[in-house]
Amino acid sequence: MRNLKRFLKLKVIIGIVILLFFSNISFSHWWNNGTPPCFNGDGYSQSNLDNYVIDGAGYFLGAYSNTLLLMKKIEGSNKEGFKVDELNLLLDQALKNMELAREAYGNLARAADNTPYNQSIIDKLKDFDYDAFQKENGLNPEVFSPVKAYLGNGDIRKLYYDFSSTINEITGLLKQVKVQIDAGNFTPVKEIWKLNGLFSESLLFGQYVSQVLYNIQGI
Repeated sequence: MRNLKRFLKLKVIIGIVILLFFSNISFSHWWNNGTPPCFNGDGYSQSNLDNYVIDGAGYFLGAYSNTLLLMKKIEGSNKEGFKVDELNLLLDQALKNMELAREAYGNLARAADNTPYNQSIIDKLKDFDYDAFQKENGLNPEVFSPVKAYLGNGDIRKLYYDFSSTINEITGLLKQVKVQIDAGNFTPVKEIWKLNGLFSESLLFGQYVSQVLYNIQGI
């Protein structure tokens, strides 16, 4: 059990280091990048789509980084004790980042609604060999399956709206964790397990979207 705790703690720390490293470079490669070229707008509208994707990814990753730091604080609580102010500060930062991510994705979805599809890329998405790509790149089939469904139907607008729903779900869980901690339950393990699962699955999903679109666009 002690070795398992050390292993889990090491995984959390590694995750934090990775995300903090990401925060020093462009977020555009990790979460749904490559989707704006699926639309055929003018330079202004295309730039807006790109910016919304990058901003949304940045805020999302910032919130996940805050959450991983929260997990690290809770993991080390047996040695260091709880500092409620520190936990609440991290939760407040995560909630702020998720609110900004929700705003960015709301803007993205509305902008996409008013921009026609780039039919040449949509056609490539519909003809793409998703099964071969999944096997070749060793992608998680459970996460890749919905990626295949969205992209295979060329339904980028629905992808944006559903990501907004996921952002709302994560925000609700963050609020639940905050209520638990404010009530004196400093280890709301079940809620944090679910929260981490949603974050990690959403991040992987967005990465797979980027991988497919990068491949199609020859990037």
